[in-house]
Amino acid sequence: MFDQFRTLDHGHHMMADNGAASLRDFVGDHREALFNAAGLLAGARGCRLVAAIADDLAHGGEITRSCKRRLDALQDVLELKHVHDLDHDEGAFFAAFDPGSAVVEDICALTDGYRDVLKAAHADDTPAMRHRRPG
Repeated sequence: MFDQFRTLDHGHHMMADNGAASLRDFVGDHREALFNAAGLLAGARGCRLVAAIADDLAHGGEITRSCKRRLDALQDVLELKHVHDLDHDEGAFFAAFDPGSAVVEDICALTDGYRDVLKAAHADDTPAMRHRRPG
């Protein structure tokens, strides 16, 4: 399910001069893995989130505020920010996981790559990516 991510060289995504382009490349290259991970961790909401992000980024240009919110929401899903929050469904999805499953390792690797590329995009000097925490 996430095998295409295991053989990835993360370094080619870290382009300090254009973090937004790097983010677009990462999401484009790993759309299926992000879709699968978000679906496992947040159900249909996670899948819709990845689909919307991929569509937003495919258009190029400046990253919109709504896309930034979705990018940050996906980071929260991947980093399990809401698994203990009763107002979110992520806890129920997380409870279904076997911590020893190989998919957990794959999701962690995907999350690390996503966090790195999102951090580079936030460090980008464009107004489109300045609004939120860097990591």
